[in-house]
Amino acid sequence: MKQIKVILSLSCGLYLAFVALNNVIAYPVNFEFVKHVLSMDSLFSGDTYQWKSIHAKWLHHAAYLLIILTEFVAAYFCINGSIGMWRNKEQGSDKYLKGKKRARAGLLLGFILWFVGFVVIGGEWFFMWQSSDWNGMDVAIKNAILFVLVLLYLEMKEA
Repeated sequence: MKQIKVILSLSCGLYLAFVALNNVIAYPVNFEFVKHVLSMDSLFSGDTYQWKSIHAKWLHHAAYLLIILTEFVAAYFCINGSIGMWRNKEQGSDKYLKGKKRARAGLLLGFILWFVGFVVIGGEWFFMWQSSDWNGMDVAIKNAILFVLVLLYLEMKEA
C-alpha cells in the first residue's frame, strides 16, 4: 500500500511539473488562455457580467505567473514527499509520515489550483464555461477529481 501511495503522489507531482514547465516554455501561447478568460471577451452572455472582467495586461501576467508558481510548488511538495515516503517506507513511521505530509500539501495545493482557481474562479466568476475557444472546465474538473482522489487514498490508514 505504501508503494502505491508513493507512485500516485509522485505521478501527480510529475504531472504538475510538466504542466508548469510547458507553461514556461510556451508562455505566450498559454498566456492567451488566461488573458481571454480574465478579459471575458468570448462569452455568449453579452455585457451582463463585463463589470467582472479584467483588462489590465499586468494583472493577466500576474495571474498566469501565480498559476505557474503554484504548479511548481505543488509539484515540489508531491515529488519531495514521494521521495521521502519511498526512502522511509521500511523505517520508523515518523520519517515516512513527514514525507506523506509534504505529498499531502502538494496534492491539496494541486486540488486548490484546479478546483478553486479554474473551476470556481475561472469557470464561475469569469464564466469560462461560456467560451467556445477558452473553456478549460473539462480539464480542470478532471484534474481536481484526480488530485482529491489521490489525496483521499493517501489519507487511508496503512494496512
